[in-house]
Amino acid sequence: MVAAQTTREQAEPDFNYVYGAVLGSGYYKSASEKLLILRIPLSFELPDSEWNTRILAPVAIGLRNGRDTPERREVSDNFATYSIMPGLAATFRLRENWEISPSAQLGIARDIKNNASSWVTSAAVRHHGWWDLDSSRLTLGQRLRFAGQRDRSGGNETAFILLEQGADWNFATDSDFRGNPIRGGVFLLWQQYFNRLNIEGVSPARVDIDRLFQLGITLGLERRMSIGGIPFKTIGISLSRGNSYDGNEIKAINISLGFPLTED
Repeated sequence: MVAAQTTREQAEPDFNYVYGAVLGSGYYKSASEKLLILRIPLSFELPDSEWNTRILAPVAIGLRNGRDTPERREVSDNFATYSIMPGLAATFRLRENWEISPSAQLGIARDIKNNASSWVTSAAVRHHGWWDLDSSRLTLGQRLRFAGQRDRSGGNETAFILLEQGADWNFATDSDFRGNPIRGGVFLLWQQYFNRLNIEGVSPARVDIDRLFQLGITLGLERRMSIGGIPFKTIGISLSRGNSYDGNEIKAINISLGFPLTED
């Protein structure tokens, strides 16, 4: 959703709706813009589902403050957006300690200020394995995602592929909350974006992220419980740093519900 492109033949905003499907909640900053995203990953598990099938309904709200440059003075540099991307996900147990989860989503994103909207799509497959070592657990994961956007007015299409790989170390602490043991964790995530797909009719996503590295910590409960009527298990905070294809730096602070490669 954020990138740093300061030279273009045509003035157009860096923002691309479809990045909201993968970047998640956080504050993003680059040479050309600042962006605040709040993403609520709503999901509902179908009862008696053999493959742990879930209905996905993530809702995202984005606020952007762009910086004025000579190339962008005729473009609205601030916006407020919302999006919803309903879809389905399932989980298959391949081994005792290894799961794979495909998912597909189709939704709509709306720019309130500029009165524009787009169809957004995402198809992904992720897998992760885990190994218990005494009271600790090591988790390794990977996800491959294709995401695209089509403007409802002009029909312009953009798309990218995202490859993610990461590791999480989760460990027990000496504390508990209402008898529920508290666990801590540290994770590392690497994200590589492929924007130039060479697909006829599909242009590179305007948000030219190249790669991001993310280092985070988590704090949670061993068993999910309800706090104030809200189900809770784990929360995480992380720092992201990377660059765009133009070589400009991207920084972010993210909020998550745990190790990203174990969540849809």
